[in-house]
Amino acid sequence: MKMHKHYKIISCSLAFILLLLIIIPVKADSPHFSRQTITSDLKLDAYYVMGRRSTLQLSPTYKGQIADTSDYYYTSSNQRVAKVDSSGLVTSYKKGVSRITVQSKTNDSLICTTNIYVGKKVSKIRLSSSKKVIMEGNYYMLKASVSPSKAAYKKLEYISSNPRVAKVSSKGKVYGLSEGTATITIRTLDGTNIKRTCSITVIPPIKSANDDTGIFPNPFFENNMNNETAITDYTK
Repeated sequence: MKMHKHYKIISCSLAFILLLLIIIPVKADSPHFSRQTITSDLKLDAYYVMGRRSTLQLSPTYKGQIADTSDYYYTSSNQRVAKVDSSGLVTSYKKGVSRITVQSKTNDSLICTTNIYVGKKVSKIRLSSSKKVIMEGNYYMLKASVSPSKAAYKKLEYISSNPRVAKVSSKGKVYGLSEGTATITIRTLDGTNIKRTCSITVIPPIKSANDDTGIFPNPFFENNMNNETAITDYTK
């Protein structure tokens, strides 16, 4: 009888505990993001350029705020080029490219990557011309090269001071849109911020003897403009 009563008490206790678990929800742990306001994604710069045997501290941002580096895992795709420690400190070793992946320790969906380019930086930009006259409706291919030729990151940015007069694509193709002058600035993107400029003068189109309305010297100009996929407006 006593044993039966004991089992009954245990059964009632278990039922009461189960009822509490059903009624009272268990609060899950929230992801911890120190010094952050949740308003955007986890981000890093798209790339970094480093010399050999140098260090760089990665500083990811989450929703516009600097993230606590201890909240993330860091991995390198090529440790012979660059290694990264648990705090996001990158150490470069040899020339090449390594992709660094940053991922939240508490939320697998929070992830971003950046490329580390290791090698020499650009020391000089050479242009095919520093001054050019373009007829309205025509274009000029402004060619640029960098030294050293084996620089780690050779990509350049092209900026027009007056895109209504002359617009430039991300590959250096300058379009003469209307009469006037513009300056095309070419600059490095590897952190050296080296710049060269080319002065562009756009003149009116030559008129045909048989046509008072005038003609474009390049009949395929408008079609070229419509098909140019790399035009970049850097006038923000």
